[in-house]
Amino acid sequence: MASPLGSMMTWLSRWHERKPVRSIPAIDEPDLVQETFGCRHDQTKIAQRIGTPDFDLFVAEGELEIGGNLRHGAYHLAGLLFVDPTRADWIQLAQRYVEKVGKGFDGLIPETEVGHAQAEALRAYFWHAQGRLEEAVELLISVTRAIGDKRYLDAWLCGWLEGPGTIERLPPDLVTMLFGYVVTNASELRKASRNQSRMAHRWADLACRAFPQAVPSGVMATFKAGALRKAGRLRRRLRLPARWRTATNIKLWREDLRCDA
Repeated sequence: MASPLGSMMTWLSRWHERKPVRSIPAIDEPDLVQETFGCRHDQTKIAQRIGTPDFDLFVAEGELEIGGNLRHGAYHLAGLLFVDPTRADWIQLAQRYVEKVGKGFDGLIPETEVGHAQAEALRAYFWHAQGRLEEAVELLISVTRAIGDKRYLDAWLCGWLEGPGTIERLPPDLVTMLFGYVVTNASELRKASRNQSRMAHRWADLACRAFPQAVPSGVMATFKAGALRKAGRLRRRLRLPARWRTATNIKLWREDLRCDA
């Protein structure tokens, strides 16, 4: 029987074979953007400043309302959601794109050799709308790795996984990888804002569901403890030399990982 660490390493090898995602804004590569999304604008003919949320909203709404180039509109929608993936009216606009194209999402975000973070995040949003949750999770992990923060994980993925039985259905190695990025990108409790603290508690609740055993094995234990600690729900840390890890100390740590705090 394969060990949990061996299983995770196998999954990691497969995950790293995915196409790379980078954080450089697609707008910084105008030739690629024009070829891929049909996006070319002349600032002298446009009232809104190109590259701002107002302009992205103008284009994304306009292409949708006139039934124009939805690929072009989706590119600007991705720019909006990168600025704030929690904003209700922009999420409603994304849902209007979902309703407009039905199942034809793949054409909205063309496949490129290297993915741009904001476009790939929108692809993950569309994949989730198609019921492709596992693929959406993998892609949002790649996006998080590229941009160095967990804005999409907090804004979208946490809510997707909170449904009954949802996180429990994901492969354990994928969940372990996810919590690695959740924990390492979360603020320390003493520095967290009210919203960051609220998100830490939601992720800690998910960690308790994903790793229900009192003390999971290996890295799972590390990430579960990390999620609980970021929410202020881990009272003790087991940072002791091996010879000091007595049965009493282990028992205390097991009590902390029971998730009943």
